[in-house]
Amino acid sequence: MLGALALVASACGTSRGAGSRVSHPGENSIGQTNRFVKTAVRRAPEGFILIPGARAERVFDRQRLVQLAQDLRQPAAACFINRTIDTAKWGEVDDERALLGVPEGQVKIRVRIAPQGEVLRTDVLEGAFGDDDEVMEACLMDALRDARWPENRSGNTHWVDAIYWVSLGFQAEDQAPEAALELRRQQALLARKGKGCLEGRTRPGQYHVQGLSLLDREGRTLVNRLEPTELGQDVANCLAVVLRGLRMPRVSDAFVRPFSPAIEYRVSPQGEVSFSDERWLELLLLEERAAREQRRAELAAEKSQEENEVPEGLVDLSAERAEDKDGEKDGEKDGSEGVPKPVPVDPPKPAPPVDKPAPVNPNAADPGEGGLRLNLGARPSG
Repeated sequence: MLGALALVASACGTSRGAGSRVSHPGENSIGQTNRFVKTAVRRAPEGFILIPGARAERVFDRQRLVQLAQDLRQPAAACFINRTIDTAKWGEVDDERALLGVPEGQVKIRVRIAPQGEVLRTDVLEGAFGDDDEVMEACLMDALRDARWPENRSGNTHWVDAIYWVSLGFQAEDQAPEAALELRRQQALLARKGKGCLEGRTRPGQYHVQGLSLLDREGRTLVNRLEPTELGQDVANCLAVVLRGLRMPRVSDAFVRPFSPAIEYRVSPQGEVSFSDERWLELLLLEERAAREQRRAELAAEKSQEENEVPEGLVDLSAERAEDKDGEKDGEKDGSEGVPKPVPVDPPKPAPPVDKPAPVNPNAADPGEGGLRLNLGARPSG
């Protein structure tokens, strides 16, 4: 989406002949500028373009003008939104329902700037907003006067042309059947919340509540209003606050998105308040709750399966654990629970055999006979 751009447009005559025009290097001709503006308008539903005069282009920084044009988009959008909520009404165009009275259009305003950056004057050169909407033009010129224009050291007054265009645009997403179903769901939720606005304040009967809500691209309500109704002003104000809670899915390329929530209330003679889609909403919420619970169960089952899976390359020990558990159960059955199992002990090894001395033979010859004999008890001779 094209944001805000600053252009330098100039055309000057030369000595090449009467009526001949050339473009200086880095500048755009009037035709090029017009083509650029038309392309920008087609690409975005709103935007600013600042085109300084030939002398102003030499004293103003181009990037500063680009940033200024970007900053002007917000106050200009506020002018458009506030004016639309006051003037827009639903009608038919070519047998199709459409929002009429929207201050859509394009305008070119010349801003004359003093050397100190103050706006001296603003003039509408061409264009208009929806049936020459002077309120919209006045609001936009106030935004231009309140902007912080750059100073210049030339000591002269310079002018800059500001081109602004705006429209609601058309969002195909908001026209889809899914959007219609979501709008019905949202307004049913708001209707349930709004029952408190009617309880004890409204006489028995049936009441139609119609609103207009302008949402941003994020699906949030910017501003809303309630159409005239038979309900009292206090009840209507309460319902208008409730309807500000309208939310819709995001549409990235949108600018301002109009929606028209509608609610049918019924007040019984006993003072009980109900609305037309109350039973439908209860069934829808039950279905959504059941779908969420089913999804949680599926996620829990998937998680449990992942935890029980044995990674490839590892041995599954679950069978051995089962056998151990079975053995423990058998021990419980035979009454041996709590009794420590005996520890097996190896039998003692036999001692090595000891050799017994042979019996003494009295008839055996003296082992010392015929050999060296030791005299252990004789004394030495003198």
